[in-house]
This record gives sequence, C-alpha cells and structure tokens, in this order.
Amino acid sequence: MTLGDRVKQVRIGQGWSQAELANRVSKVLRRKVTQVAIHHIESRGAVNPRFVVELAQVLGVSLDWLQHGRGAQADNQPTPAEKIEKVFISHSGEPSKELTDLLNKLCEVPEGSVEEKAVTTLLRFYFRKKDRGATS
Repeated sequence: MTLGDRVKQVRIGQGWSQAELANRVSKVLRRKVTQVAIHHIESRGAVNPRFVVELAQVLGVSLDWLQHGRGAQADNQPTPAEKIEKVFISHSGEPSKELTDLLNKLCEVPEGSVEEKAVTTLLRFYFRKKDRGATS
C-alpha cells in the first residue's frame, strides 16, 4: 500500500472528496492546495509530498503511518485546541492544575500569533459566559 493509497483510504473513510481534502489542507498550510495535487498523490503514490505533515494532521493519522505504513494509523495526540476545549468543557469552579498548565504554556506562544489570538478569544468567551453564570 502506497502513501497515495493510505490518503485515499482515509479520505473516503471521512466522506471527503479530493476537493474537500485539498481545501482542508489549504487552511492548515495557509496556501492553496488543489484537488489536482491530491489526485496526483493518490494516483501516483508520491512518497513525500511537500505538505505531508499537514496532510497527516488534517487526516488525523500519524505521519509515520501515512508515509511508510508503520506504527499505529491514528495520531492519538490531541491538538492544543482540543486540549483547551477539553479543559473548558470539564472545568467547573476553581481553575484546575491542567488549566493553569495550559495557560502557562500560552506564555510560550509568540505574541501576536494566530494561536495566541485564538486562545485569548476563547478565554474571553469562557469568562464572559462564566460571569453571566452560564458555565457549569
């Protein structure tokens, strides 16, 4: 099974067209990836496309599995956004150690970065809801 075969298998399993996968990779990569590029990967079995890391991320598979078919297919490491979402969903009352650790990690994010803006927006939304008594 080639990298292209694995891409196609996961893409179809997600119910995505090649164009949908291309759009999702484009958003992560922040540059245009075309449906034709995805078609070439799937049909020609490219071993190392320029955006293989982003492709694995979007497909939710491990890079080693996508490139070489080795190891576990699933990339079980949650993204930072998923970790923060989990903390906020489960958070009630006093900030947990997990929340504190995540906020400390935020200090390591470059100022003005997309990640910093996203987390700042999420925190404002959360605490606005909390002040209104809307959180559990």
